[in-house]
Amino acid sequence: MDPSVQVEEQTHKYWKAGTYLSGLLCLVLFIIFWNLSDAFWISIFRLLSFAFFALTVLGYLNTMNGALNIIASFSDDKLLVTYKQGSRTIHEEQFDASSIDYLFLTQSGQNIIQRFFLPRSATMKVAFNDTENRLYVFEFGGRPLFLEQQMLEKIKAFFQNHDINVHNQQGSGE
Repeated sequence: MDPSVQVEEQTHKYWKAGTYLSGLLCLVLFIIFWNLSDAFWISIFRLLSFAFFALTVLGYLNTMNGALNIIASFSDDKLLVTYKQGSRTIHEEQFDASSIDYLFLTQSGQNIIQRFFLPRSATMKVAFNDTENRLYVFEFGGRPLFLEQQMLEKIKAFFQNHDINVHNQQGSGE
C-alpha cells in the first residue's frame, strides 16, 4: 500500500493562449487609439485597450506559478495534505483520520465558466463524525482545488485503501 499519493490541480489550458491573445489585442488597440483624432473613437479604443491589458495581467498572474501539486499521506492516524509549487512546500494541513466519517465528490464552488471549460472536474469534501460541517479536502488560498477524473480516481483509491469511505455524491444528512 502506498504511504502517499501525489496529484496535480486541474488548470485551464486556455489561460496561456488567452494571455498572449489579450496582450496582442491590447497592443493593436493601443496603436489604433494612439493614431486616431476623433475623441469619441479614442475613448472607445482606449477603454478596449485597457480591458485587454487587464485581461493580460490577470492571465499572466494565473499562469505565472503553474498548478499546485497536492500530496496526501497518512501518518500516526493523521491525514496530511501538503501543497507544493514546484519543489517548494507552500502549505500543509492535517486532519484527524479517526474523525473522518466519509468523503464525497462535489462540483460546488465551480462557477458557470469553470463548468463550461472543465466539465469533468470535481473536488472532494470531507464529512466528519463529530460535527455537521463539510470542508473541502483540497483547498488553498480560500478556493477549492479541482482535479481531473483520473486524479480523482487515484485519490479515491488511496482513501479507500486506508479504509475511508468515498461516495460519488454527498451522503444523507444534508
